[in-house]
Amino acid sequence: MRHRSTASWRATATARHRGLPCLVTQPCTRVLPLLCSPGQPVSTADTEERSKLPGSGDVIALVGVNTTFETRLMFKGGKGLKKFVLHHYRLAESDVAIVNGPDLVSFDVRKPWPYLLFLVKEADGRYAPATDQIDPSSFSIIRLGDSMAQ
Repeated sequence: MRHRSTASWRATATARHRGLPCLVTQPCTRVLPLLCSPGQPVSTADTEERSKLPGSGDVIALVGVNTTFETRLMFKGGKGLKKFVLHHYRLAESDVAIVNGPDLVSFDVRKPWPYLLFLVKEADGRYAPATDQIDPSSFSIIRLGDSMAQ
């Protein structure tokens, strides 16, 4: 029994590893942490952008999404920034089960929630998850707990 649980742990640890960059090792000038108070995000819309998940062998289709946030408190960068656009992705086919699939984000503007965001600014002025687009919900876009909601 002990052997089985060790093997299971090793398989889980291996399956979850994607070789993502660590926030600690990123240059501080690239990372913009934001704490958004309840009531944000304010809008979300699909873009015309279509892509494939890196490493999926061009199998998993993605759709670009722009989500507008209002900012209440910023720990670093963007002083005076009241709103910003988060560029992220969603699965093109949401009803498909994917083993060890991406941990993408989605936002319901009707149910406001506070988030801690670690972002980088893109060339077009939008912001993107600091740890890339594969698992933003695990590392860059953190939904804060129930006790934080108002």
